[in-house]
Amino acid sequence: MRYTFTAQQRFFFSKRGYIEFEQLLTPPLLERALSLLSGQKSDWEPSRQSAELRTLLMKQLPHSAGCGLLGQPTLRLAFDQFYNQKSSSCGAAVLESIGSVRPIVGGLLIRLSGYSADDSQHPSQHPWLPTTPGHGTFLSPTLPIDQDRLHQEPDCAFWLIAYLGDKALYTLTPEDPHTHELKTFGYVFGDQVEERTHPLLARERL
Repeated sequence: MRYTFTAQQRFFFSKRGYIEFEQLLTPPLLERALSLLSGQKSDWEPSRQSAELRTLLMKQLPHSAGCGLLGQPTLRLAFDQFYNQKSSSCGAAVLESIGSVRPIVGGLLIRLSGYSADDSQHPSQHPWLPTTPGHGTFLSPTLPIDQDRLHQEPDCAFWLIAYLGDKALYTLTPEDPHTHELKTFGYVFGDQVEERTHPLLARERL
């Protein structure tokens, strides 16, 4: 499915660095994704741990919409991360600074369960959070992300998918606790990452 955007939507995203879309996952897919994500040993890159989850990530989400919003004709998987109330503290970070592959060009945050704790009388301090299960927010790479908020809302669960463009490098990042993990795939720092570890998610003619 090819997505088109109004000038107003593009302007909003360029100014705010985020925009929410409804019903990116149907209820059955939402339930299955949450079950698979909850069953993995690690919250970091759970799609590497489950072939079914990797297929769902690659085939069932509208990554092509991100091409137009982010101005990237090609989007590849940088990393994914699952957050729920059992997740450890991660702190705040700009999206493009998370992980050890650069450059991050944007991301997609999907709410899997729980509802926003904010209401109309108490405007959200985190407006980039998707409000409803199945909804997703496209994120710019420079948007500050309070990762702790992703596991502090009642009964919440979120799935963050970060994007690379066509080319990206494996970079030593001391503050990243996973910075050495790609060495198990034969990489050394400075290598360009490949399709086998960071697959193509979308390609659009802009």
